[in-house]
Amino acid sequence: MSYKNDSWTYFDKLVSEGVIKVHKDKEIRQCEELQEILKKKFKAQESRLKEELRSQAEKIK
Repeated sequence: MSYKNDSWTYFDKLVSEGVIKVHKDKEIRQCEELQEILKKKFKAQESRLKEELRSQAEKIK
């Protein structure tokens, strides 16, 4: 069977043989994206809390 002209058939063959793991790769990529989003969110939250603490400390002085 020639796979040169039919790239989707070749792709399906690679998936069925386990050469390409479509779902797992997609899940990993989604987890990495979520991790980046959470890092940014927590950094922003951390910055806000530090600023709030600084302003409260100055009020106490």
